[in-house]
Amino acid sequence: ERRLAAGPRPSGTLGELAGETPALPTTGGCTDLRIMMGYQHDVFLSYLHEKPCGTWVVEHFLPYFQQFLGNALNRPASVFLDRTGIHLGQKWPARLRSALAHSRCLVGVWSPLYFHAEWCQCECAVMLHREAQLGYGTAQNPDGLMIGVKVNDGIHFPGFAQDSQYADFEGYFFDGPAFAQSPLHVEFQKAIVALANDVARIVNGAPKWSSRGQSNGNNGHRWNLYHPVTGRSCIGIHRHAAKPNRGC
Repeated sequence: ERRLAAGPRPSGTLGELAGETPALPTTGGCTDLRIMMGYQHDVFLSYLHEKPCGTWVVEHFLPYFQQFLGNALNRPASVFLDRTGIHLGQKWPARLRSALAHSRCLVGVWSPLYFHAEWCQCECAVMLHREAQLGYGTAQNPDGLMIGVKVNDGIHFPGFAQDSQYADFEGYFFDGPAFAQSPLHVEFQKAIVALANDVARIVNGAPKWSSRGQSNGNNGHRWNLYHPVTGRSCIGIHRHAAKPNRGC
């Protein structure tokens, strides 16, 4: 069993999935995935797929969050969700690379097991690297581009998560239709309004997107990141690998 520990932030050599420096898969020196320049999503939603987290996110959290975020932005909000944002025939690693690179920020639904999931660790590493490259999380600029929504524990979170001011939704983390009918659901919606207002501030202040560094020298075949939890090399995902069981 992996021991959770606060690992170092990804180094500046990662680059492949850093928000302003996405990598594109190539074939014979030619790009075979055309990505629009600029941001395409306001939020990349990172979460565990397993029940109860997956169903809680899809059935309870997301419908209110997307609407309230749109109200706070005064326009429709674009939230990338891998269950609906990846279409038939698209390759998971390439599509996620594109979505992460073209999202203004990341909202993670955090629990101890979230930080055990390698895909979730990779997704965190992307925004941690972008923050480091752009000078976020410093005394001069204490803001971040990753917002945590705590649904369980917090004691066993890695250091970078414990150092972040996250939204506490543990008291609303209930699955099933009974939760939607309970008086607690009203407080849950109020908490999402407050969260959406905070996320809107980050979205509106997101750094300008840049297309620098499209090639990382290895044809974009792997996610060469580091686990923000363990500091070890992130999972190597080949372009032609079978669709994995993400877990997040």
